[in-house]
Amino acid sequence: MADTSVTRKVGQGTTVRVDVDGAAAFGTREDNVFGMLARAAESVRSGESLLPTIEELDGWFSRLQAVQAEVGAQHATTLRQEAVLMDDRVRLETRRSDLEDADLASAALDLQAQEVAYQAALMSSARVLQSSLMDYLR
Repeated sequence: MADTSVTRKVGQGTTVRVDVDGAAAFGTREDNVFGMLARAAESVRSGESLLPTIEELDGWFSRLQAVQAEVGAQHATTLRQEAVLMDDRVRLETRRSDLEDADLASAALDLQAQEVAYQAALMSSARVLQSSLMDYLR
């Protein structure tokens, strides 16, 4: 049977399996935990010894713990990758801010210097135009 696991890419070069093999956790159609529980219920109803059923239950419990450990490992990988991606995000935002944000004091001084130059140009042109207008009216 082909591998039908479902994986997701959670970072550069990091993929995580996001499903669990049902047969590994609960068994196959012929031999599964639910059949064992049905047999245990039948043993209780018929008054038979539960010792073999309890031993079988221990085996299934171990299988489920192994699957749970696998899921826990995948979850830990995902959490580690999330922390790496958050660190990268903060680092990149800081870098972007350094590149894009202007020095406010420098920008204010530049604006003020441009405003003074603009006012001087307006006053100069007003004097030139005023004398030319006076010359025209004479």
